[in-house]
Amino acid sequence: MKTKMIFAAVMASMFAAGSVYAMDSDTLQKRMQEIEERSTEVSEEQKVEALEQEVAELKDLLQMTVESLEESQ
Repeated sequence: MKTKMIFAAVMASMFAAGSVYAMDSDTLQKRMQEIEERSTEVSEEQKVEALEQEVAELKDLLQMTVESLEESQ
């Protein structure tokens, strides 16, 4: 959701400044593609961080389960 808002803000600022920084359509398309790629990279980085956190939590849960089984024996 954040990346969509950032992308929308960047696009809005680009369109607002469009008359000052007149770009041909090829340049504009390249810039839009760069922005999309960056937002995708950010999203993927956030997904990786979330998955790493989940793995760490699952490791902790597994360790606690193993310790609890060892104590009960």
